[in-house]
Amino acid sequence: MENEITIIKPNRIGESINKEHRLWNLMINLQTGIRYSVGKNTVTPNNNPGVNNISTKEEEDLQNSIYTTPEPIYFSTKVGSIASSNSSIPFTFTQFAPMAFDNLRTMFSVDKGDFMLSLCNTIQSSGDNSLRCLPSPGKSGSVFLFSDDMKFIMKTIPSHESKLLLDILPDYVNYIKDNLNTLLPKFFGLYKIKQKGYGSVRIVVLENLFRSPNKIHERYDLKGSLQGRETLDRATNSNTTLKDMDFRNDKKRIQIQQSQLLIEQLKKDSNFLSQLNIMDYSLLIGIHKNNININTSTSNSSNIDSNLIIQNEGNSQSVPSLDHISKLFELDGSVYSKSKEEIYYLGVIDILVEYTFSKKLAHFIKTIRYGKEQEISTVSPNEYAIRFQKFMESIIE
Repeated sequence: MENEITIIKPNRIGESINKEHRLWNLMINLQTGIRYSVGKNTVTPNNNPGVNNISTKEEEDLQNSIYTTPEPIYFSTKVGSIASSNSSIPFTFTQFAPMAFDNLRTMFSVDKGDFMLSLCNTIQSSGDNSLRCLPSPGKSGSVFLFSDDMKFIMKTIPSHESKLLLDILPDYVNYIKDNLNTLLPKFFGLYKIKQKGYGSVRIVVLENLFRSPNKIHERYDLKGSLQGRETLDRATNSNTTLKDMDFRNDKKRIQIQQSQLLIEQLKKDSNFLSQLNIMDYSLLIGIHKNNININTSTSNSSNIDSNLIIQNEGNSQSVPSLDHISKLFELDGSVYSKSKEEIYYLGVIDILVEYTFSKKLAHFIKTIRYGKEQEISTVSPNEYAIRFQKFMESIIE
């Protein structure tokens, strides 16, 4: 039919947060805070028409103001207040460095309206379009939330990770400006919610690497370390994330035309993290296999190729993308294998781990236990970067 529209649905994971869910109030308060604070006009050096007519001192002050965090906003549940029709719990909302994250969203071509629509589109009466969450916390104890369209991940983080992100934010912003092909996480916001009787929760918003409608058949989390990096109880479902030894035992390789570009970018990214005294990050890989026989009926669109087109009365429109111009990635953040039989989704994750005294102590204990020659994960940032780079060079062709 000429007027038929192909609806492309994301690969939704986790459970929908309904009114009976334990995270309902947290979700509603998060959405209320984002809708109110992000929706306000933000003046940054990029959109201030008078920025070219100011002195050097004024420009320095303006640059420093980008990373300033405004006072927390209190949301009451009194009748007539912003939160009164949404939440039953009063809360305080803090938006960290809003101007800096506004700049980052602009650099990553994330429209403010689309950002709020993805995160804050829950229909109160029915709970439709609500955020989704994984049924159990991750190994770190973090809670993972997903926008209903799967474009964004919201992750709870401890205060020391929040502080580290704010500390490195100026360097991170400058690095992103000069590295369009970076594989580092794309940070879109950092917030704190303090609910009466529940304490404080810090939440970072990031891009979801696996936002494509393509089904992810295999997942790997690679650090370049072999000690303790094998999945002992491998499940059969595709949501199981495997590790370095699994990748090696499966005789896997990342075979792409842009192999040298990918290797060089991973070197730049890991060297940058080393300069920031950061270690213990991973390369997360999702693999979609084009050669698997799958049902591509309209009722199940989770396995459609990434060059998806929405057809409407003869017109076509490419799938919306979060990516700015890149020589490495396709529109949806993917990289095709040389054979076109596989599509890779790649990104460096977990970069908010600093090489502190506790990490040095862990390195000392693991060295005694496993021996100096063993490839343990806890090493200095420089050693970690070098080993990470060597491992990536060995698997990327």
